[in-house]
Amino acid sequence: NNDIQMLINKLRGAIASINEATKKLYLNKDITSFLDHLSKQACNITKSKEALIIIDDEENKRQQFSSYSTNSEKNIDIYSILNEIVKCDSIGKFNNELGYIYYKLKQKEKVVGYIICINSEKYTNDDLSILSVLVKQVSVAMQLYEYNQNEVKHQVLENELNLLSKQQKLIMNKGNKELSNNKELYY
Repeated sequence: NNDIQMLINKLRGAIASINEATKKLYLNKDITSFLDHLSKQACNITKSKEALIIIDDEENKRQQFSSYSTNSEKNIDIYSILNEIVKCDSIGKFNNELGYIYYKLKQKEKVVGYIICINSEKYTNDDLSILSVLVKQVSVAMQLYEYNQNEVKHQVLENELNLLSKQQKLIMNKGNKELSNNKELYY
């Protein structure tokens, strides 16, 4: 029962923190601080000393990187682990011998990023499940952020077109001009 209660508390804390970070994402429009917050949260929920979030979506030209560390000493070279993870077919996995856990971020069956946590005493399937929730939240937030950015661009374009339309009406309001010698000009 203690393990289940601990898991529930971890999940509740993670969801509350993710919701807070998502609200900040839309208020501040800053994806970097959003990912920084989530990398810290990934450390907390998996009891890791280091976390790394990498977003690399070539189609949408998004590249983001965030890391968090609770100590200045690094016990494991996270980049060598990243090479192994990229080659691995599994969407998520942990290895207690090497001291890491990861989950791949997918959009439309394509891997667009990774959340990697290292240097914990022991990872469990529960940690993997909670990390999958975090990954899904990152995926949804990134898509909504992208849609929001596109909506802002469309709004700016629409405002510019409205302004041009008003300018054109002002210029063209008097559609004919009278010239000397009883000649008229229409436009």
